[in-house]
Amino acid sequence: FFLTVQPPSKERKQLRTPKSEQDRRIFVSLTAVMEARAGGEHTVVRDDTGSLFSAGACGIGWCRLKEFDASLYGWRRVPIPEPVLKFHASYYHNLAIGAKSGAVWSWGCGTFVDGNMDGVIPALALGPLAAKLAHNADRGGAPTKAEGILERAVDVTGGAYHSVVLTESGKVLTCGAGQLGQLGRSVPEDSVDGSGLPVDPALGEVEGLPADGRDAVHKIGAGFYNTLVASKSGHLFCSGENQNAQCGNEGVDNLRVMTRVRELDDLGGKIASAQGGYCHTLALTRCGTVLTLGCGEDGQRGDGRTEWEADGEAAGRPTAAALSLPGGRRVAQLAAGANHSVVLAEDGTPYAFGSNEYGQCGAAGDVDVVVRPRALALPGGGRVVRVGAGYTHTVLQDADGRIFTVGQNENGQLALGGTKEAMAVQMRDKLTEVAPPVL
Repeated sequence: FFLTVQPPSKERKQLRTPKSEQDRRIFVSLTAVMEARAGGEHTVVRDDTGSLFSAGACGIGWCRLKEFDASLYGWRRVPIPEPVLKFHASYYHNLAIGAKSGAVWSWGCGTFVDGNMDGVIPALALGPLAAKLAHNADRGGAPTKAEGILERAVDVTGGAYHSVVLTESGKVLTCGAGQLGQLGRSVPEDSVDGSGLPVDPALGEVEGLPADGRDAVHKIGAGFYNTLVASKSGHLFCSGENQNAQCGNEGVDNLRVMTRVRELDDLGGKIASAQGGYCHTLALTRCGTVLTLGCGEDGQRGDGRTEWEADGEAAGRPTAAALSLPGGRRVAQLAAGANHSVVLAEDGTPYAFGSNEYGQCGAAGDVDVVVRPRALALPGGGRVVRVGAGYTHTVLQDADGRIFTVGQNENGQLALGGTKEAMAVQMRDKLTEVAPPVL
Protein backbone atom coordinates (compact mmCIF):
# COMPACT_ATOMS: atom_id res chain seq x y z
CA PHE A 1 0.00 0.00 0.00
CA PHE A 2 1.76 3.15 -1.17
CA LEU A 3 1.37 6.55 0.38
CA THR A 4 2.35 9.92 -1.06
CA VAL A 5 5.81 10.67 0.23
CA GLN A 6 7.26 14.03 1.12
CA PRO A 7 10.32 15.29 -0.75
CA PRO A 8 13.65 14.91 1.04
CA SER A 9 14.17 17.58 3.67
CA LYS A 10 17.41 19.48 4.10
CA GLU A 11 17.46 19.03 7.85
CA ARG A 12 17.45 15.75 9.75
CA LYS A 13 14.91 15.54 12.51
CA GLN A 14 15.77 14.46 16.05
CA LEU A 15 14.38 10.95 16.43
CA ARG A 16 14.66 10.73 20.20
CA THR A 17 16.98 11.81 22.97
CA PRO A 18 19.85 9.37 23.65
CA LYS A 19 19.54 7.87 27.15
CA SER A 20 23.18 6.91 27.61
CA GLU A 21 26.59 7.84 26.30
CA GLN A 22 26.69 4.64 24.26
CA ASP A 23 23.25 5.47 22.89
CA ARG A 24 24.51 8.99 22.08
CA ARG A 25 27.46 7.67 20.09
CA ILE A 26 25.14 5.41 18.07
CA PHE A 27 22.53 8.04 17.31
CA VAL A 28 24.75 10.96 16.41
CA SER A 29 24.82 10.19 12.66
CA LEU A 30 21.51 8.43 12.16
CA THR A 31 19.31 9.07 9.18
CA ALA A 32 15.72 10.27 9.48
CA VAL A 33 13.57 7.39 8.24
CA MET A 34 10.72 8.53 6.02
CA GLU A 35 9.35 5.14 5.02
CA ALA A 36 9.87 1.50 6.04
CA ARG A 37 8.69 -1.59 4.16
CA ALA A 38 8.82 -5.33 4.73
CA GLY A 39 10.11 -7.53 1.94
CA GLY A 40 9.87 -11.30 1.85
CA GLU A 41 12.88 -11.96 4.08
CA HIS A 42 14.29 -8.45 4.37
CA THR A 43 13.35 -4.90 5.33
CA VAL A 44 13.98 -1.72 3.33
CA VAL A 45 13.81 1.90 4.51
CA ARG A 46 14.06 5.26 2.73
CA ASP A 47 15.65 8.22 4.50
CA ASP A 48 15.07 11.94 4.12
CA THR A 49 17.66 12.25 1.34
CA GLY A 50 15.95 9.60 -0.79
CA SER A 51 18.57 6.93 -0.02
CA LEU A 52 17.54 3.31 0.53
CA PHE A 53 18.92 0.93 3.14
CA SER A 54 18.27 -2.82 3.31
CA ALA A 55 18.54 -5.26 6.22
CA GLY A 56 18.50 -9.02 5.73
CA ALA A 57 20.10 -11.45 3.33
CA CYS A 58 18.83 -9.82 0.14
CA GLY A 59 21.28 -8.99 -2.63
CA ILE A 60 23.54 -5.89 -2.53
CA GLY A 61 26.76 -7.90 -2.79
CA TRP A 62 25.28 -11.10 -1.39
CA CYS A 63 23.70 -14.21 -2.93
CA ARG A 64 23.02 -17.70 -1.63
CA LEU A 65 26.34 -18.93 -3.01
CA LYS A 66 27.96 -17.02 -0.14
CA GLU A 67 27.88 -17.66 3.59
CA PHE A 68 25.84 -15.50 5.96
CA ASP A 69 27.79 -12.93 7.93
CA ALA A 70 26.88 -10.41 10.61
CA SER A 71 26.74 -7.47 8.20
CA LEU A 72 23.58 -8.90 6.61
CA TYR A 73 21.70 -8.42 9.89
CA GLY A 74 22.23 -4.66 9.90
CA TRP A 75 21.50 -1.84 7.44
CA ARG A 76 23.36 -1.72 4.12
CA ARG A 77 23.00 1.14 1.66
CA VAL A 78 21.38 0.32 -1.68
CA PRO A 79 23.59 1.85 -4.44
CA ILE A 80 21.10 3.70 -6.64
CA PRO A 81 22.65 6.73 -8.43
CA GLU A 82 19.78 9.13 -7.69
CA PRO A 83 17.35 9.84 -4.85
CA VAL A 84 14.41 7.46 -4.64
CA LEU A 85 10.82 8.72 -4.70
CA LYS A 86 8.97 5.42 -4.20
CA PHE A 87 10.01 1.82 -3.69
CA HIS A 88 8.63 -1.66 -3.15
CA ALA A 89 10.26 -4.50 -1.25
CA SER A 90 8.87 -7.70 -2.74
CA TYR A 91 9.47 -11.31 -1.76
CA TYR A 92 12.68 -11.99 -3.68
CA HIS A 93 13.38 -8.70 -5.44
CA ASN A 94 12.94 -4.95 -5.10
CA LEU A 95 11.83 -2.02 -7.24
CA ALA A 96 12.45 1.72 -6.87
CA ILE A 97 11.55 4.88 -8.81
CA GLY A 98 14.22 7.53 -9.28
CA ALA A 99 13.04 10.96 -8.11
CA LYS A 100 14.91 12.79 -10.88
CA SER A 101 14.54 10.46 -13.86
CA GLY A 102 11.29 8.66 -13.14
CA ALA A 103 13.13 5.48 -14.13
CA VAL A 104 12.58 2.13 -12.43
CA TRP A 105 15.52 0.44 -10.72
CA SER A 106 15.44 -3.27 -9.86
CA TRP A 107 17.59 -5.72 -7.96
CA GLY A 108 17.19 -9.30 -6.77
CA CYS A 109 17.77 -10.89 -3.39
CA GLY A 110 20.45 -13.27 -4.66
CA THR A 111 18.17 -16.30 -4.42
CA PHE A 112 18.03 -17.54 -8.01
CA VAL A 113 21.67 -17.85 -9.03
CA ASP A 114 21.46 -20.59 -11.68
CA GLY A 115 20.23 -18.37 -14.49
CA ASN A 116 17.92 -19.96 -17.07
CA MET A 117 15.41 -17.11 -16.63
CA ASP A 118 14.33 -18.76 -13.36
CA GLY A 119 12.80 -17.19 -10.28
CA VAL A 120 12.77 -13.40 -10.22
CA ILE A 121 15.26 -12.93 -13.07
CA PRO A 122 12.46 -12.12 -15.57
CA ALA A 123 10.90 -9.77 -12.98
CA LEU A 124 13.96 -7.48 -13.04
CA ALA A 125 12.69 -5.90 -16.28
CA LEU A 126 15.89 -6.45 -18.22
CA GLY A 127 14.00 -6.74 -21.51
CA PRO A 128 16.07 -7.87 -24.50
CA LEU A 129 19.15 -8.11 -22.27
CA ALA A 130 17.56 -10.71 -20.01
CA ALA A 131 18.62 -13.82 -21.90
CA LYS A 132 22.20 -12.57 -22.17
CA LEU A 133 22.44 -11.50 -18.54
CA ALA A 134 20.29 -14.17 -16.92
CA HIS A 135 23.29 -16.17 -15.72
CA ASN A 136 24.42 -13.25 -13.58
CA ALA A 137 21.21 -11.30 -12.98
CA ASP A 138 20.45 -12.38 -9.42
CA ARG A 139 23.86 -12.76 -7.82
CA GLY A 140 23.91 -9.69 -5.63
CA GLY A 141 24.67 -7.04 -8.22
CA ALA A 142 23.80 -3.37 -7.87
CA PRO A 143 20.35 -2.19 -9.00
CA THR A 144 19.92 -1.87 -12.76
CA LYS A 145 17.66 0.44 -14.72
CA ALA A 146 14.58 -1.26 -16.13
CA GLU A 147 14.26 -1.49 -19.91
CA GLY A 148 11.24 -0.70 -22.04
CA ILE A 149 9.58 2.14 -20.09
CA LEU A 150 9.09 5.09 -22.42
CA GLU A 151 7.70 7.51 -19.82
CA ARG A 152 8.06 8.27 -16.13
CA ALA A 153 6.93 5.66 -13.65
CA VAL A 154 4.72 6.84 -10.79
CA ASP A 155 4.24 3.61 -8.82
CA VAL A 156 5.76 0.13 -8.50
CA THR A 157 4.82 -3.11 -6.80
CA GLY A 158 5.39 -6.82 -7.27
CA GLY A 159 4.59 -10.37 -6.25
CA ALA A 160 6.89 -13.30 -5.67
CA TYR A 161 8.16 -13.55 -9.24
CA HIS A 162 6.65 -10.64 -11.14
CA SER A 163 6.76 -6.83 -11.21
CA VAL A 164 4.08 -4.20 -11.82
CA VAL A 165 4.72 -0.61 -12.93
CA LEU A 166 2.24 2.27 -13.27
CA THR A 167 3.29 5.03 -15.69
CA GLU A 168 2.32 8.70 -15.60
CA SER A 169 -0.11 8.18 -18.50
CA GLY A 170 -1.94 5.47 -16.52
CA LYS A 171 -0.54 2.36 -18.22
CA VAL A 172 -0.05 -0.75 -16.09
CA LEU A 173 3.02 -2.70 -17.20
CA THR A 174 4.06 -6.16 -15.98
CA CYS A 175 6.97 -8.54 -16.43
CA GLY A 176 8.21 -11.76 -14.87
CA ALA A 177 6.66 -15.18 -14.39
CA GLY A 178 3.30 -15.73 -16.03
CA GLN A 179 2.39 -19.38 -15.51
CA LEU A 180 -0.70 -18.58 -13.42
CA GLY A 181 -1.78 -15.49 -15.32
CA GLN A 182 -0.27 -13.05 -12.85
CA LEU A 183 1.00 -10.79 -15.64
CA GLY A 184 -2.58 -10.05 -16.64
CA ARG A 185 -1.77 -10.43 -20.33
CA SER A 186 -0.57 -12.86 -22.95
CA VAL A 187 3.04 -14.07 -22.90
CA PRO A 188 5.15 -14.90 -26.00
CA GLU A 189 5.02 -18.66 -26.59
CA ASP A 190 8.78 -18.99 -27.00
CA SER A 191 9.59 -17.15 -23.74
CA VAL A 192 10.05 -19.75 -20.98
CA ASP A 193 12.15 -20.40 -17.89
CA GLY A 194 14.39 -23.39 -17.20
CA SER A 195 11.36 -25.57 -16.50
CA GLY A 196 9.51 -24.55 -19.64
CA LEU A 197 7.02 -22.31 -17.82
CA PRO A 198 5.99 -19.03 -19.47
CA VAL A 199 7.88 -15.88 -18.47
CA ASP A 200 8.31 -12.48 -20.04
CA PRO A 201 11.34 -10.34 -19.07
CA ALA A 202 10.03 -7.40 -21.13
CA LEU A 203 7.48 -5.03 -19.64
CA GLY A 204 4.14 -5.17 -21.43
CA GLU A 205 0.76 -3.56 -20.85
CA VAL A 206 -1.93 -5.59 -19.09
CA GLU A 207 -5.12 -6.59 -20.84
CA GLY A 208 -8.71 -6.53 -19.66
CA LEU A 209 -8.95 -3.07 -18.10
CA PRO A 210 -11.63 -0.71 -19.43
CA ALA A 211 -10.47 0.71 -22.75
CA ASP A 212 -10.41 4.25 -24.12
CA GLY A 213 -9.93 5.83 -20.70
CA ARG A 214 -13.44 4.94 -19.55
CA ASP A 215 -12.15 4.06 -16.08
CA ALA A 216 -8.59 5.19 -15.32
CA VAL A 217 -6.20 3.41 -12.98
CA HIS A 218 -6.07 4.74 -9.42
CA LYS A 219 -3.75 2.29 -7.62
CA ILE A 220 -1.77 -0.88 -8.29
CA GLY A 221 -1.11 -3.77 -5.94
CA ALA A 222 0.09 -7.35 -6.01
CA GLY A 223 -0.14 -10.69 -4.28
CA PHE A 224 2.24 -13.63 -4.39
CA TYR A 225 0.82 -14.74 -7.76
CA ASN A 226 -1.57 -11.87 -8.49
CA THR A 227 -1.75 -8.39 -9.98
CA LEU A 228 -4.32 -5.97 -8.57
CA VAL A 229 -5.62 -2.69 -9.99
CA ALA A 230 -8.05 -0.30 -8.29
CA SER A 231 -9.77 2.00 -10.77
CA LYS A 232 -10.77 5.60 -10.19
CA SER A 233 -14.43 4.58 -10.19
CA GLY A 234 -13.68 2.28 -7.23
CA HIS A 235 -13.68 -1.13 -8.91
CA LEU A 236 -11.00 -3.75 -8.26
CA PHE A 237 -9.48 -5.80 -11.09
CA CYS A 238 -7.36 -8.89 -10.51
CA SER A 239 -5.37 -11.44 -12.49
CA GLY A 240 -3.42 -14.56 -11.61
CA GLU A 241 -3.84 -17.58 -9.36
CA ASN A 242 -7.42 -17.96 -8.14
CA GLN A 243 -7.76 -21.44 -6.67
CA ASN A 244 -8.80 -19.84 -3.37
CA ALA A 245 -10.97 -17.17 -5.02
CA GLN A 246 -8.56 -14.44 -3.93
CA CYS A 247 -9.64 -12.69 -7.13
CA GLY A 248 -13.31 -13.43 -6.52
CA ASN A 249 -14.91 -15.02 -9.59
CA GLU A 250 -15.26 -18.28 -7.67
CA GLY A 251 -14.89 -21.41 -9.77
CA VAL A 252 -12.25 -19.97 -12.11
CA ASP A 253 -8.81 -21.29 -11.16
CA ASN A 254 -6.61 -18.76 -12.95
CA LEU A 255 -7.40 -15.37 -14.50
CA ARG A 256 -5.09 -14.49 -17.38
CA VAL A 257 -6.31 -10.96 -18.02
CA MET A 258 -7.36 -8.26 -15.57
CA THR A 259 -10.85 -9.25 -14.40
CA ARG A 260 -13.29 -7.24 -12.32
CA VAL A 261 -13.90 -8.61 -8.82
CA ARG A 262 -17.68 -8.32 -8.81
CA GLU A 263 -18.11 -9.85 -5.35
CA LEU A 264 -16.68 -6.61 -3.93
CA ASP A 265 -19.24 -4.59 -5.87
CA ASP A 266 -21.95 -6.54 -4.09
CA LEU A 267 -20.57 -5.47 -0.68
CA GLY A 268 -20.68 -1.80 -1.59
CA GLY A 269 -17.98 0.80 -1.13
CA LYS A 270 -15.44 2.05 -3.64
CA ILE A 271 -12.03 0.35 -3.53
CA ALA A 272 -9.07 2.65 -2.86
CA SER A 273 -6.28 0.05 -2.84
CA ALA A 274 -5.59 -3.67 -2.45
CA GLN A 275 -2.74 -5.98 -1.48
CA GLY A 276 -2.45 -9.75 -1.60
CA GLY A 277 -0.61 -12.48 0.26
CA TYR A 278 0.10 -16.04 -0.76
CA CYS A 279 -3.57 -16.87 -1.26
CA HIS A 280 -5.61 -14.04 0.26
CA THR A 281 -6.45 -10.47 -0.75
CA LEU A 282 -7.17 -7.38 1.35
CA ALA A 283 -9.05 -4.48 -0.27
CA LEU A 284 -9.47 -1.09 1.41
CA THR A 285 -12.51 1.02 0.59
CA ARG A 286 -12.46 4.80 0.48
CA CYS A 287 -14.63 4.77 3.62
CA GLY A 288 -12.00 2.83 5.59
CA THR A 289 -13.53 -0.66 5.48
CA VAL A 290 -11.32 -3.68 4.74
CA LEU A 291 -12.81 -6.39 2.51
CA THR A 292 -11.17 -9.81 2.47
CA LEU A 293 -11.08 -12.61 -0.09
CA GLY A 294 -9.28 -15.91 -0.52
CA CYS A 295 -7.91 -18.45 1.91
CA GLY A 296 -8.24 -18.13 5.67
CA GLU A 297 -6.83 -21.33 7.11
CA ASP A 298 -4.27 -19.36 9.12
CA GLY A 299 -6.72 -16.70 10.23
CA GLN A 300 -5.43 -14.19 7.67
CA ARG A 301 -8.96 -13.03 6.85
CA GLY A 302 -9.53 -12.05 10.48
CA ASP A 303 -13.05 -13.47 10.65
CA GLY A 304 -12.53 -15.52 13.79
CA ARG A 305 -12.05 -18.91 12.23
CA THR A 306 -9.71 -21.16 10.32
CA GLU A 307 -10.50 -23.78 7.69
CA TRP A 308 -9.47 -26.81 9.70
CA GLU A 309 -12.04 -26.37 12.47
CA ALA A 310 -13.81 -29.59 13.35
CA ASP A 311 -17.29 -28.12 13.28
CA GLY A 312 -16.95 -27.21 9.63
CA GLU A 313 -18.31 -23.70 10.08
CA ALA A 314 -15.56 -22.24 7.88
CA ALA A 315 -16.92 -24.17 4.91
CA GLY A 316 -19.62 -21.53 4.70
CA ARG A 317 -17.23 -18.58 4.57
CA PRO A 318 -18.36 -16.10 1.91
CA THR A 319 -16.10 -15.37 -1.05
CA ALA A 320 -15.78 -11.76 0.12
CA ALA A 321 -16.49 -10.33 3.55
CA ALA A 322 -15.92 -7.16 5.56
CA LEU A 323 -13.36 -7.15 8.37
CA SER A 324 -14.52 -5.95 11.77
CA LEU A 325 -12.21 -3.94 14.05
CA PRO A 326 -12.92 -3.23 17.72
CA GLY A 327 -15.20 -0.24 18.17
CA GLY A 328 -15.95 -0.14 14.45
CA ARG A 329 -12.64 1.60 13.78
CA ARG A 330 -11.92 2.64 10.22
CA VAL A 331 -8.71 1.61 8.48
CA ALA A 332 -6.19 3.95 6.86
CA GLN A 333 -3.65 1.45 5.54
CA LEU A 334 -3.14 -2.28 5.07
CA ALA A 335 -0.41 -4.81 4.34
CA ALA A 336 -0.62 -8.48 3.39
CA GLY A 337 2.11 -10.89 4.41
CA ALA A 338 2.32 -14.37 2.97
CA ASN A 339 -0.11 -15.80 5.52
CA HIS A 340 -0.79 -12.91 7.89
CA SER A 341 -2.33 -9.46 7.61
CA VAL A 342 -1.67 -6.08 9.21
CA VAL A 343 -4.04 -3.12 9.13
CA LEU A 344 -3.62 0.38 10.53
CA ALA A 345 -6.65 2.09 12.04
CA GLU A 346 -7.18 5.79 11.46
CA ASP A 347 -6.35 6.46 15.12
CA GLY A 348 -2.83 5.03 14.63
CA THR A 349 -3.46 1.62 16.19
CA PRO A 350 -2.04 -1.33 14.22
CA TYR A 351 -3.77 -4.72 14.21
CA ALA A 352 -2.33 -8.06 13.08
CA PHE A 353 -4.01 -11.39 12.38
CA GLY A 354 -3.22 -14.66 10.66
CA SER A 355 -0.25 -16.98 11.01
CA ASN A 356 1.82 -16.39 14.13
CA GLU A 357 4.18 -19.32 13.58
CA TYR A 358 7.19 -17.02 13.94
CA GLY A 359 5.57 -14.41 16.17
CA GLN A 360 4.78 -12.12 13.23
CA CYS A 361 1.44 -11.11 14.78
CA GLY A 362 3.16 -10.20 18.03
CA ALA A 363 1.33 -12.85 20.07
CA ALA A 364 3.81 -14.25 22.58
CA GLY A 365 3.82 -17.86 23.70
CA ASP A 366 2.38 -20.92 22.02
CA VAL A 367 -0.03 -19.12 19.68
CA ASP A 368 0.12 -20.49 16.12
CA VAL A 369 -2.69 -18.43 14.62
CA VAL A 370 -4.45 -15.18 15.46
CA VAL A 371 -7.97 -15.42 14.06
CA ARG A 372 -9.21 -11.90 14.84
CA PRO A 373 -7.46 -8.51 14.60
CA ARG A 374 -5.08 -8.15 17.54
CA ALA A 375 -3.82 -4.71 18.55
CA LEU A 376 -0.05 -4.20 18.58
CA ALA A 377 1.21 -1.79 21.25
CA LEU A 378 4.52 -0.04 20.69
CA PRO A 379 7.03 -0.27 23.54
CA GLY A 380 6.80 3.08 25.29
CA GLY A 381 3.70 4.06 23.34
CA GLY A 382 3.40 6.08 20.17
CA ARG A 383 1.24 6.48 17.09
CA VAL A 384 1.95 4.21 14.13
CA VAL A 385 1.91 5.80 10.67
CA ARG A 386 3.01 2.89 8.44
CA VAL A 387 2.69 -0.88 8.51
CA GLY A 388 4.45 -3.56 6.48
CA ALA A 389 4.15 -7.34 6.29
CA GLY A 390 6.79 -9.69 4.91
CA TYR A 391 6.74 -13.43 4.46
CA THR A 392 6.97 -14.06 8.22
CA HIS A 393 7.75 -10.68 9.81
CA THR A 394 6.05 -7.36 10.46
CA VAL A 395 7.43 -3.81 10.33
CA LEU A 396 5.87 -0.76 11.96
CA GLN A 397 6.91 2.90 11.81
CA ASP A 398 5.71 5.54 14.25
CA ALA A 399 5.18 9.28 13.85
CA ASP A 400 8.70 10.00 15.13
CA GLY A 401 10.30 7.81 12.46
CA ARG A 402 11.11 4.97 14.85
CA ILE A 403 11.09 1.44 13.39
CA PHE A 404 9.74 -1.63 15.17
CA THR A 405 9.97 -5.23 13.94
CA VAL A 406 8.65 -8.61 15.05
CA GLY A 407 8.67 -12.15 13.66
CA GLN A 408 11.24 -14.36 11.99
CA ASN A 409 14.88 -13.29 11.86
CA GLU A 410 16.71 -16.22 10.26
CA ASN A 411 17.77 -13.99 7.34
CA GLY A 412 18.31 -10.83 9.38
CA GLN A 413 15.00 -9.29 8.31
CA LEU A 414 14.30 -7.78 11.76
CA ALA A 415 17.29 -5.39 11.34
CA LEU A 416 18.57 -6.08 14.85
CA GLY A 417 22.11 -4.99 13.94
CA GLY A 418 25.21 -6.31 12.25
CA THR A 419 26.48 -8.36 15.18
CA LYS A 420 26.99 -12.02 16.03
CA GLU A 421 24.44 -11.57 18.80
CA ALA A 422 21.84 -10.50 16.24
CA MET A 423 22.64 -13.53 14.09
CA ALA A 424 21.79 -15.78 17.03
CA VAL A 425 18.21 -14.46 17.21
CA GLN A 426 15.97 -16.75 15.15
CA MET A 427 12.68 -14.97 15.89
CA ARG A 428 11.00 -12.50 18.22
CA ASP A 429 7.36 -12.49 19.23
CA LYS A 430 7.47 -9.04 20.84
CA LEU A 431 7.91 -5.76 19.02
CA THR A 432 11.48 -4.48 19.16
CA GLU A 433 12.66 -0.99 18.28
CA VAL A 434 15.60 -1.11 15.89
CA ALA A 435 18.15 1.60 15.27
CA PRO A 436 17.79 3.36 11.91
CA PRO A 437 20.66 3.35 9.39
CA VAL A 438 23.90 5.17 10.14
CA LEU A 439 25.48 7.36 7.46
